[in-house]
Amino acid sequence: MCKIVVLFWTVALMVAGGMAPAAEWPKKGPFVYQKEFDKDSPLFTFVQVTDTHIAAGKPVESTRKENAGFLDSFDQAKRWKLTCHADGEAGARPKETGTTFGTSDTVRYADGPACRLHYNFTTGGHDAVILSREVKVESAGAVKLAVHGDASGHRLFCVLTDASGERHFLSICEKIDWKGWKVLQADLEGLAKGPPKHVVEATHFGGDRNQKLDCPVTALAIGLDDRPDTFVGSGDIYLGLVEISCKENK
Repeated sequence: MCKIVVLFWTVALMVAGGMAPAAEWPKKGPFVYQKEFDKDSPLFTFVQVTDTHIAAGKPVESTRKENAGFLDSFDQAKRWKLTCHADGEAGARPKETGTTFGTSDTVRYADGPACRLHYNFTTGGHDAVILSREVKVESAGAVKLAVHGDASGHRLFCVLTDASGERHFLSICEKIDWKGWKVLQADLEGLAKGPPKHVVEATHFGGDRNQKLDCPVTALAIGLDDRPDTFVGSGDIYLGLVEISCKENK
């Protein structure tokens, strides 16, 4: 007898640029339905997340800019669109929640600027803040993100939009449990292969729904989920660099 494991993911995204209209995004969820036909078979893990501490003031060991699929050093905050979710619903305005994103006057990454994301989770339900922009990456191998954490315990995630418009949710860090700079890296090889045939994951949604990352990647979103959902309060994290490396350079 097959066993159905239902995992609830509380992520819903607003859109920017070339992303799909907001009406197509799930407002509650999405939900992940995984059917295990063999009770002894492990659940499919589609991405391996690794992270590395770096000394304060030292740069990320990144792909050279001319070889990177996408590289943003957060020197211009206006390239990113800021949106918010409040109580599980998309559409909350940043000004209404007191959430802001801009260049920091006090915190820098290596020898360059950093951007401050001031979040304010205002409800006892699921809240999130999301930064998004268009990209074009022909062959995505890994995502790397330099984050100045606040030890808040919130979750950091990203969503990649592929050539068909399908969005792929990826948890970069389940819990921000550090203060200061840290580099997070996630391999995208599993996303390119997709899950086993007997597994349906709503961490992939929209587009052609084939559950595979079909390059080119056309949009990137970086988000912060409140953990737990009942949390009400504010804080600050800083972003120093995000990179999507080409597959051959990861």
